[in-house]
Amino acid sequence: MTSLISQLAAHITANLAALRIRGEQWAVDIDGGRIEPGGQNVTVEGYHAADYHYTAVLTFERLPEGSVQLLLLLVITWLTENDQRRTQYNLPWPLVDVENEGDHTAQVTIEVEFVDRFYLGADPTGPIVIGGVHYRVDAFELFAAEGGTVQGAPL
Repeated sequence: MTSLISQLAAHITANLAALRIRGEQWAVDIDGGRIEPGGQNVTVEGYHAADYHYTAVLTFERLPEGSVQLLLLLVITWLTENDQRRTQYNLPWPLVDVENEGDHTAQVTIEVEFVDRFYLGADPTGPIVIGGVHYRVDAFELFAAEGGTVQGAPL
């Protein structure tokens, strides 16, 4: 499973030409974080073991002033379309700092809070043991039955 910040970074990278910048003009870092127990239940992604709360810091140098609005819209529209956990975890919308560099370019810093879920897959040789069951860290897909019966009743 890919982290939300990796997905957002790929979206920005795909739009570098529209932003009129090169790859070396921007960076993303993780600033702090905390880990909390997850739902402790099995979902289609696996056993929901933990939630990783963190702040991603996106920094853009020499961004043409005419591209600032596009950048901000790329970020906010991506978040509204792809980060369904924002409401569930009551995450704030991004903080933005724009500093004019004096040559019709700006340095832009965007701080985005995310929550990524950590899932485990059952594995008899896995290093993590929960309730007597061994798990591995890599995620898996749980296949659900599309038909059949459970205790004589149809699904």
